[in-house]
Formats: sequence, structure tokens, C-alpha cells
Amino acid sequence: MKKPTLMVVEHDAKTRKALRQTLEKAGYNVLEAADARNAHLLALHDMPQLVLQDLTLPDSTAFLFARELRALPDGDNVPMIALSKLESHLADAQNSASGYAGFVLLPADPQQLLE
Repeated sequence: MKKPTLMVVEHDAKTRKALRQTLEKAGYNVLEAADARNAHLLALHDMPQLVLQDLTLPDSTAFLFARELRALPDGDNVPMIALSKLESHLADAQNSASGYAGFVLLPADPQQLLE
């Protein structure tokens, strides 16, 4: 049985590595991208089953990236989890019509992340 593939889109390399390691330990295949452009290219090649997305991307707004990902083939079926180190950014995402499936404050406890 093929392991589910998740994508972590996080500009901070240290945070991205910690997220990847936690998810891989739990048995997931993990794609990593530091920005929206690379995440978009990865998704064109291998659409993940879930995206964990930093709300502070260096090359795009978080909401624009979410719309662009959902516009890709099968992208509208992919749940997205918003990540941020700032509670105010998560609150903005929760109050928007962005359609995020969940919200995680970073740094995340590994157990919370897996839930």
C-alpha cells in the first residue's frame, strides 16, 4: 500500500525540516517547498493528499497560493492546513473565506501536528 503524500510549504528551513521529520516518522511521504513557485511545480508533478502551508510565503500571498493550488487538476480535493508562528495570521485565515481545513500555531507539538 502506498503511503499518503503530504506537502509542507514553509519558508523557514529549520521549521520545514522539523515538520518533515515528524511527518515521515508517522509514515507519510513528504514533499517540501520553501515558496509558492516550487510548491506549485511539485503539485503539478505529484499532487499531495494534504498540504501544510505557511501563511507567510516569500513569493506569494498565502490566499493566492491556496487558490492557485486548488485550480490545478485534482487540487480542489486537497485539504490545506494553515501554519503560522503568529496567532493573528491564523485568526485572519480563520475569518477569511480561504477554505483551510485546519490551523496550526508554530512551533507545533508533534502530536498536535499529527492530529
